[in-house]
Amino acid sequence: MLARPLVHATGWRAPDVELLLVLFPVLVAALVVVIVAVTLLSRHGLLPPLDEGVPAATSMTILASALSFGAAALHNAAIADHFAQDPVVGATFVAAVVFQAGWGVLYLALPGAAVAAAGLIASDALVLFWAWPPILGLPFGAHPGVPEPVSFIESLAAVFEVLLIVLLVARLAPPLRPVLRRHMRFGNVAVVTTFAIVGIAIVTGVTVTWAAVAE
Repeated sequence: MLARPLVHATGWRAPDVELLLVLFPVLVAALVVVIVAVTLLSRHGLLPPLDEGVPAATSMTILASALSFGAAALHNAAIADHFAQDPVVGATFVAAVVFQAGWGVLYLALPGAAVAAAGLIASDALVLFWAWPPILGLPFGAHPGVPEPVSFIESLAAVFEVLLIVLLVARLAPPLRPVLRRHMRFGNVAVVTTFAIVGIAIVTGVTVTWAAVAE
């Protein structure tokens, strides 16, 4: 019988050791596959040469969108539980999912400062929304002002949002703009970016699936 550390939390709990044992070898295997795939595709002309330069900002844009998609998927997995507890909180999670998924698509298409600023503000608000309940309790809902626990799924979504905030602050900070315009080796950028996307997808998928199985 699996433990239930991910959803229906009675307090924040780390994931089971079994979950970590699943994730670690999968991520290591994914890294190896990504390195081999990028190398072979480049050698066969399906990707640019490994030594070709690409702007650093391109990688950051893709990673930011991937983090937003991952957070949206995690929030989506928590919607049913929150609607069962409180429709107001459940509706807030629906709004978060719609915004994060939509923003991820928009930022891929229009990676400008205005879109980045909107994502930064929303991510700050969502991290605050995650941190507030266990400390002071939400000011609305069925039990206003009563501290409530957060699940591991919600905490993982907050980690994605914090990482997204870091990327967007770097994107918007004037001193870092010359750095973002610099060109980096395509091979390094391709491996890091692809592995990050695959890693976000794997961690999100395994966590959500593990939570469903553990119910």
